[in-house]
Amino acid sequence: MDHFQESHELAMYIKNQPKVTPVKAYIKGHLPEEALRAFRHFSEGTLHILFGELQDVRQLITTYYDAIEDYILELDRKNSAIPLLSLEEVEARVEPGAIIRDRVTIEKGAVIMMGAVINIGAHIGSGTMVDMNAVVGSRAKIGSNVHIGAGAVIAGVLEPPGKQPV
Repeated sequence: MDHFQESHELAMYIKNQPKVTPVKAYIKGHLPEEALRAFRHFSEGTLHILFGELQDVRQLITTYYDAIEDYILELDRKNSAIPLLSLEEVEARVEPGAIIRDRVTIEKGAVIMMGAVINIGAHIGSGTMVDMNAVVGSRAKIGSNVHIGAGAVIAGVLEPPGKQPV
C-alpha cells in the first residue's frame, strides 16, 4: 500500500486519477448477449445485474429502452478520483454508512461506526473505535486502543515532522 510521505504526493495522486462513476444496474428485460459483453454481468433469463461506468450503462438503457421492463441503478459516488476501500480483507467491525476511502489501513479489532468518514492514507490502530459521524483526515495516524468520539474531527498530516510547506 502506498503511504504518501508528502502532501503534494497525495494531491498529485488524486489529480491524476481518472474520475469514475461506477454503477450497479438491475435490469429486467430482453437484452442481447452482445450488449452485455461490455459489462461484468450476471444474467438469468430476463434478469440482469450489470457492473460498469454510469455513462456506459445509461447508453445501454437508452439503446434498448423498448426491450427493458424496469431497472434500478445504484451508485455510491460520482466523478470520484478515489474509490472506497474494499472491506473484504479488513479484520475490523465496519458498520453500514461508514465511508472509508481507498489506501486506508485499519488494523485488527478496530470498530468503525456508521457515519464515520476515514480519508485516503489514514491509519487506524488495532482496537481503536471511530464513533458515529467522526471524520479522520487524510494521512492521519490513530494509535491502538483509542476512542475517537462521536462527531470528532481528526486532522490529517500536512507534512512530515521537520518539513515546512513550500
